[in-house]
Amino acid sequence: MKRLFYDILIFFGLRKKPLEHGKGVNIKRCYGNANNAINKIRAATHPKYKDDNRREYHLIQGGQKFDYMWAIRSPFPEHNNAWIGGWYDYNKRQCWVACNPNDFNDYSDAVQEHEVAHDIEARLKLVPPWHNNLWGNLFVEWRNLPGVSSVKDKERGIVVDFIDTGLYMNK
Repeated sequence: MKRLFYDILIFFGLRKKPLEHGKGVNIKRCYGNANNAINKIRAATHPKYKDDNRREYHLIQGGQKFDYMWAIRSPFPEHNNAWIGGWYDYNKRQCWVACNPNDFNDYSDAVQEHEVAHDIEARLKLVPPWHNNLWGNLFVEWRNLPGVSSVKDKERGIVVDFIDTGLYMNK
């Protein structure tokens, strides 16, 4: 009965839906990474930006480590099995980051900041296109460097940056 009451409050906009972060997420670390991204954006282009802190954070077990980040084979067929370090789901406001399969705390903070920056781009209505040119030096792999591509998947509501398997290989 209590849950029904909260669902009614959420339906009428009198209460916010609780965030559902993924398994193994260290929420304080995620908020720290989000604050780093927000501060970079405020300093660079939007000093009055106010964040609502309503994005969700998720980790996915990686399969390969590339230099500084864990990556997985893209689950999206059109990416031709490319490696990705994370993605942003703009329909659900979820930031996904690949992590060590044996340690959820082993992932790249820079990749998480990058995904948060995609969320901020959407909140500021700077997209499409993705990867705001004014933020080119703020976030890891933000520019379209050789071997790195950014793709908006309209059907699934996601933005994926993927890398060529021959680059950034950790030996």
